[in-house]
Amino acid sequence: VVEFADFECSYCAEVFPLLHEYANREPAVRIAFKHFPLSPKCNPQITSDMHENSCGAALAAECAQRQGRFWELSRLMFMNQTRLDVDGIMYMASQVGLDQGSFQACLQGEDAMRAVATDIEHGNAVGVFSTPSLFLRGLRGDEWVHNKVGVEGLELLVDGHKRGLEILPTPPWQQPRF
Repeated sequence: VVEFADFECSYCAEVFPLLHEYANREPAVRIAFKHFPLSPKCNPQITSDMHENSCGAALAAECAQRQGRFWELSRLMFMNQTRLDVDGIMYMASQVGLDQGSFQACLQGEDAMRAVATDIEHGNAVGVFSTPSLFLRGLRGDEWVHNKVGVEGLELLVDGHKRGLEILPTPPWQQPRF
């Protein structure tokens, strides 16, 4: 499952724990996270700043990834969406045990921003317009299936696949290329 999400998106915060619980119950499901901040500060396709701290949160998550703490910081940021300003993120980074010096250096560098920009480019290329957006592979060979109905839809698709039901193809113009 490839999940495009925004750390200030309330529905993303609802889906995050459910998706991880499902992946823990279903060993064939692995989760890959891609940033899709709904802010023109880093996402050129967004025209209004719906989530003013989402670009900074995405950058922080990338920097946490470099210290092996992506999921831990992501979980905290989703649980504390009203605290995604610089002070809040720094506090959460300390809570998950990030080396503050390395974390701050990463936030100032360009590598993490390039990673976020690449995720945004992928999201824009496959037509992501809202978050969370979930894509699945393995139901129809290597074809990506865009799941538009959350974790419940994911569970239904995987269950149907296990039972041998035919999964309808995604139209060719909507086929993502990650």
